[in-house]
Amino acid sequence: MLPQIPHPSGANAERIAYFLGKKKKEDLSAKTNPDKIDTEKHEIQKILRKRKI
Repeated sequence: MLPQIPHPSGANAERIAYFLGKKKKEDLSAKTNPDKIDTEKHEIQKILRKRKI
C-alpha cells in the first residue's frame, strides 16, 4: 500500500464523500467523525490560501 493513499474501504469512501461535500453530515455512519474531517479540511484550505493555489 502507498502511504497517504486511503484504503478503498466503505468507511473511507464515506469520509471522502463527506470531505468533497457529496454526503451530508447527518447521513454519515457512526464510524465517520465529521468534526475531524472538517478540522483537517479547514487546515488544508488555509495552507492552499497561503500558497494562493
